[in-house]
Amino acid sequence: MEDEMESIAAEEAGAEGAEGAPEAAEGGSEAGQEAEATPQSEGILEKEDASWDLSDAEEFGVPEENRKSFEAACKKAGLSKQQAAAVYGWHREYAGAAQKAVQQQEAATVKAWQDEIAADPEIGGAHWRQTVADARKALDAFDDDGSLRRLLRQMKADYHPAVVRTIARVGRAMAEDRIITGGSGKGHDSRPLEERLWKPMYD
Repeated sequence: MEDEMESIAAEEAGAEGAEGAPEAAEGGSEAGQEAEATPQSEGILEKEDASWDLSDAEEFGVPEENRKSFEAACKKAGLSKQQAAAVYGWHREYAGAAQKAVQQQEAATVKAWQDEIAADPEIGGAHWRQTVADARKALDAFDDDGSLRRLLRQMKADYHPAVVRTIARVGRAMAEDRIITGGSGKGHDSRPLEERLWKPMYD
């Protein structure tokens, strides 16, 4: 009888141990998952050195003070060197495309001016050679240091119809003045050249 009771007690103890085993297994599984989610096995990323610069960036294309200002703004925004280089790369492409668009627009504008001059009955067509000669005569007389020529080129205005027409008229008036002042024929205008060129200012 005692043997039977001991056997029953042993079986009950075994059953309780079996029921607790899954719980222990589940607890171990959760611990394993938590450990797996921790990136310690891969190491912790170190903070990037804030002393980086883009002096080695390919064709940075701006003065050093501008580069340093750009770097300071990127560091203030918390960007890494790689991120700053990526931003600059985009800016370089954008600036290049914008510059190309401006150049294309300038070329189209100059072409339109040239076409307008070619069709102008006073200064274009068969009169173009004489227009050039008259304009050069005026520039040689009043732009002896070439500063006006340089300004017109910088402004892309050396083919502007109004500019060409005005300068050519000055040269033409100069030639007519030399011919007329040689005598005192009928209809001679004795007013100074500047008054005849800018008549509305004196009338």
